[in-house]
Amino acid sequence: MKKGARVKWTFGNATVYGTFQSVKGTGKYSVKGPKGTVTRQGKPGDPVVLLKHGKQSVLKLRSQISPAPAAKKK
Repeated sequence: MKKGARVKWTFGNATVYGTFQSVKGTGKYSVKGPKGTVTRQGKPGDPVVLLKHGKQSVLKLRSQISPAPAAKKK
């Protein structure tokens, strides 16, 4: 997956969109979010990935995201 690629994931009952930034790896990674610190633990074959959602950094496992179609132009 290339940096800047549009991706989607499920959050509750909603589909959320963001942009792929980088693969962090199989270790333990944390970012600060609006509701506190979020930590993800990557595994072989399912690394932690860094995404952008608006101005926020988001950590997800690779298995939690999928490619999304380009945003519709207004």
